[in-house]
Amino acid sequence: MASQPTPCLFEPAKDTDADAIYELAFASPQPFLRRVERADINTWLATDDWMCWVAKDRSTGQLLAVCNLKVPEVKAGEPPEPGEFGGLFTDPQARGRGVGRRLAIFALGAYFWDTDPDGPNPLPMLAHVHRLNSAPRQILGDLGFRLKRAIEVPGGTPGFEHMPTNDAGVVLGDEFTFPAEQRASLFETLADLLDDPSDSFDVPVGMTSSELRSLAAGS
Repeated sequence: MASQPTPCLFEPAKDTDADAIYELAFASPQPFLRRVERADINTWLATDDWMCWVAKDRSTGQLLAVCNLKVPEVKAGEPPEPGEFGGLFTDPQARGRGVGRRLAIFALGAYFWDTDPDGPNPLPMLAHVHRLNSAPRQILGDLGFRLKRAIEVPGGTPGFEHMPTNDAGVVLGDEFTFPAEQRASLFETLADLLDDPSDSFDVPVGMTSSELRSLAAGS
């Protein structure tokens, strides 16, 4: 029997969340999660280069999940660098309750709301998964990501030193991309979440379920 969803508060991470984020997801290196130092989290929260979102238990305030996205760098006269749907990590005690899924939908939907909600060619968004890591593949597919290509990362690359490699010492992975046409489904799903009174969302300015559905209908 599936566990009942945990009522959550979904919001942008604050400076005061930094220690809890580090302890939850990065203090003990995960074999398929890029290594992150405590100072990196401060950078995420202090600059516009990253968007970091968290899920907390509504009744206790306990941090249950964290999701970060790298914002594309745009330079005049140059093609934009892709953004990246980065680490999504849920407290093992909270898994199976839909917390990570709801946070991922909210984080990705908020990103497109803030960057390019209705343009025909939004800035590209990628995700990268270790070849042996099966866990995130279903949620990436549910979000609308599609497998693009295989990738290789040289062994010893900073942040990847602890990851499993092949016999040649290379970290093997897969790259996923988020097609522009998937925004409509994403916005509809996020609108449904916003209408559910069980959860609370600290949404970007102007975001409502009706506005999201209007965007979805026009996509």
